[in-house]
Amino acid sequence: MSLVGRWKIVEAIRFNENFEHEWVPVETILADEDIDPQDKSMYSSFMDFTEDGRVLNLAPLPDGVSQEEIDEAVKAGQIELYDGYMKLTEYNWKTENGKNYLDTRIKGEVLGEEVSPWIEIPVIDGKIEIMTFRIAKAE
Repeated sequence: MSLVGRWKIVEAIRFNENFEHEWVPVETILADEDIDPQDKSMYSSFMDFTEDGRVLNLAPLPDGVSQEEIDEAVKAGQIELYDGYMKLTEYNWKTENGKNYLDTRIKGEVLGEEVSPWIEIPVIDGKIEIMTFRIAKAE
């Protein structure tokens, strides 16, 4: 499965009332009035997988921010724009032997053995799972 293209978050792992992990649709999370608006903005972000092996985590610009404020933030290096969106993070991805991998940039070792920062990106029912998110191709 080619990952090239735009992907949006459709589910996220949350704790339920029994402190167990469960997958919750993003619509449910966004409708919850107890969740901080800044946290909600994370669920409105999406990922662009580029042909050159980059994963760009992008978000819409905040409501009520003027073009002048955006231009000043870009000039000051506070934000970076990509395709009209704010670039939150950038990672790398690759395909090897028919499997897709994400570079977490996490380095280290376990019991003296170096651990690869590359993790496989599982595909489940046409969606991919990255960390605590299930992501589907945007239509």
